Amino acid sequence: MLNLTTMYKLRKISDKIHDLMRLYSVLLLTGPRQTGKTTLCRELFPEHQWVLLDEEAILSMAKAQPDLFLQNFPPPVIYDEVQRATNLFLAIKSNVDRSRQKSGARFVLTGSQPLTLMESASDSLAGRVGIVEILPMTHSEIYGNNAAEFSFQNFVSSEIPLGSKFQIGAPIQEVLFRGGFPDIGIAELSPKWSDVSTRFGNYVKTYLHRDLRDLKLVQDLLSFEKFLRRVALASASHQGPSDWANDIGKPRSTVVSWLGLLNASYLTFEIPAFSAKLGQRERKASKYHLVDSGLMSHLLAYQTPDQILKSPMVGAIFETYGLVAFRAWAQRSNVTPVFYHWRYDEKEEVDLLFELSDGEVIAVEFKLTAKPNADDIEGIKSFQRRYPKCRRGVVVSCFETICYLDTGILNIPISAL
Repeated sequence: MLNLTTMYKLRKISDKIHDLMRLYSVLLLTGPRQTGKTTLCRELFPEHQWVLLDEEAILSMAKAQPDLFLQNFPPPVIYDEVQRATNLFLAIKSNVDRSRQKSGARFVLTGSQPLTLMESASDSLAGRVGIVEILPMTHSEIYGNNAAEFSFQNFVSSEIPLGSKFQIGAPIQEVLFRGGFPDIGIAELSPKWSDVSTRFGNYVKTYLHRDLRDLKLVQDLLSFEKFLRRVALASASHQGPSDWANDIGKPRSTVVSWLGLLNASYLTFEIPAFSAKLGQRERKASKYHLVDSGLMSHLLAYQTPDQILKSPMVGAIFETYGLVAFRAWAQRSNVTPVFYHWRYDEKEEVDLLFELSDGEVIAVEFKLTAKPNADDIEGIKSFQRRYPKCRRGVVVSCFETICYLDTGILNIPISAL
């Protein structure tokens, strides 16, 4: 039998969690299912009692008698799957307010159904709770590298370790196929490609037949699964709800509602268009991405990593993987940029933009290549010509060395994130 404790891989968000636990009496770790929230909590808070709100007797007590529940399971404590009993939040608030200890993460909560969770936390625990979104693991977390840590803070402050090399720990098609869900993609847990497919199949079934059924928000699960696969096909593209509605034969209003469920469940996220008054030819529609390249590959019915390399979707899968990793890289810092995308005249585009506090805009492209060239930076240079405030550009690629590709345009290895 596998010993999961010995297989634990350090999550780089841990430092941020430790910072928040000094400031708040309550921590809420949220995010998609299977991103390792429970394992992370039990690793970081070994002195906390762990209570899973999934057993009927415990759940019934939490719902019917929250004050008695807190007496039976007092802090320091981890309440896992707390979205199943959000009425606990008022009892937690009262407990925190009665205590002289106003910080120190006495209560650690996890949840993966934020449709009511975030609203309940904000209403009941305002000012008392630190919230952290746990995203899928990045390349450096799963595979490691042989270089010093390169942080997002270093990046935005221009402290660039030029010449540093970050080795890619596996063939890139395998990295994309496995994705970043630790209980699914890590090779020790899923040594065969069929194991990865089986685990992702069960993941989708759990979401469709447990989460959505419990929330009673979707009656036609077969059509919803068809919609989910259509979204995977459009991840990182410029397609949106109108395109999907036509393809699956559902009203646009239904598709928009379903997309809201995916966004609220952290399975997809939206990147709005960059807002600037340059002209009418700038595309203003958002782009949508799935939260994991492995999930995307599964929904596209790929059975092996080599099928990804042969697919016309390989660039979109890499962009999805890179963009999620970039978000996680930024999230670990004290900088919380708002991300955008840009497309001009249906030809020129940049995958990701964000603005720094001084007004400087950074443009990022994700390129599945170990030899980035002039073609790979053309979108960034086009944006720089139109927006003088964009003095810096980045290509995230499979080239393992941090270096400049052109004046003001940096290569960052995907393995550094």
